Amino acid sequence: MNHEVTAPERIISTFEFEGLPEKGHVILDTARFEALPGNRTELISQSVFQKVEDHDGMLQSGMEEGVNDSCDQLDELLERMQKTGLPPK
Repeated sequence: MNHEVTAPERIISTFEFEGLPEKGHVILDTARFEALPGNRTELISQSVFQKVEDHDGMLQSGMEEGVNDSCDQLDELLERMQKTGLPPK
């Protein structure tokens, strides 16, 4: 759920991770976008967990690999969009 969207610089949201047996693993995520030279943008993501055990459980579940895969796909999409000048379909 998005709680704050300050375009184009920040998105604050919560996320409930459902990959662990019990419910209630809510994370507060902040994504900041910083302009870089060469028409590039750096994404800085910070996640705050309620408990260290939530953090550790999510890492053990393979969530980190999934996040990295998603970032790679986003990089590819943005590269294609920049080359073609077209929005995604």
